[in-house]
Amino acid sequence: MHGGFSGKRLAVARDNEKLLLPAMNSQTELPVIQAGLDRGRELFAKRQADPALMAKFEASVLDNTKSGTDKLNGIRAACQDEKHL
Repeated sequence: MHGGFSGKRLAVARDNEKLLLPAMNSQTELPVIQAGLDRGRELFAKRQADPALMAKFEASVLDNTKSGTDKLNGIRAACQDEKHL
């Protein structure tokens, strides 16, 4: 895999702890929009399937010479270059 990420889903809570966690779609302060989650999953799958796109994505994320906004713009540009956005 790319950048040391195995692609495995990590458990962040035990089964008995999951009962204490509210569903994402029940949030009121920062509501979750299902279409946005679906699009994020779609783009994640495309990055995982395309080593060149993943390399551009990682370079944008790991570039410490740029501000957070510049990093997001770099990620968007990498995705647009590949016609993924």
